[in-house]
Amino acid sequence: MFDWIVITSPEAASVFLDGWRKAGFPEARLAVVGVGTGQVFEKVELENTKLSIDFVPSKANAKILAEELPKLLNGREKVLYPASAKASNELEMGLSARGFEVIRLNTYSTEAVKFIDSSILEIAISSPVVALASPTAVRAWVDVIDVSTWSGAAACIGQTSAVAAQKAGLKRVFYPENPGIEGSLSLSLSLSPPFFFLSPQKRTVPFFPMVFLFSLNMNSSDPSASDLGLLTSSC
Repeated sequence: MFDWIVITSPEAASVFLDGWRKAGFPEARLAVVGVGTGQVFEKVELENTKLSIDFVPSKANAKILAEELPKLLNGREKVLYPASAKASNELEMGLSARGFEVIRLNTYSTEAVKFIDSSILEIAISSPVVALASPTAVRAWVDVIDVSTWSGAAACIGQTSAVAAQKAGLKRVFYPENPGIEGSLSLSLSLSPPFFFLSPQKRTVPFFPMVFLFSLNMNSSDPSASDLGLLTSSC
């Protein structure tokens, strides 16, 4: 039915794969927003020729994806967009402006946690750097701080999250040129003033205090661990 199925997050990819398997492994041409999202499909793509990633934009965000998605010869220009219920409409608006017919299907949602231990929250608020991995994480963070007095730096995973942070009133907002976990981690380390502690080997080791905020994905599948594994190993 569709010329393209457009996937814009690892979680959207995981949920899509669940449905794709239940539908009997139909042929599908995929466009993914970036390398991190594409990694979810790598093993499946190698095992099943009916599923192929045919397009990745030059920069990993919805705006560029909407601008660069190719139109196919003799195609119906019909796009399926499985997304978070809280994702913005930037992608479908951009594609619609170019003449694509976009069917958006909200397949999961992201929600803030309901309780944060006060002692942990105190440590988080005092951290000089907070790494924000989504606009939902931005909104959850500003709900638990006093924006007018918080002086920390917000290291965002990409421009979309950075724009959300600026709109929310955060003053020191930074994001890497190339969106993603690796760029966000490098940025966070560069912003964080190091403390030093003595290791068991009697060596002075730098320690960078920071807090990483991720949104909680609400659906039937397990959250993708690939990005979190990269983050943990990098730290």
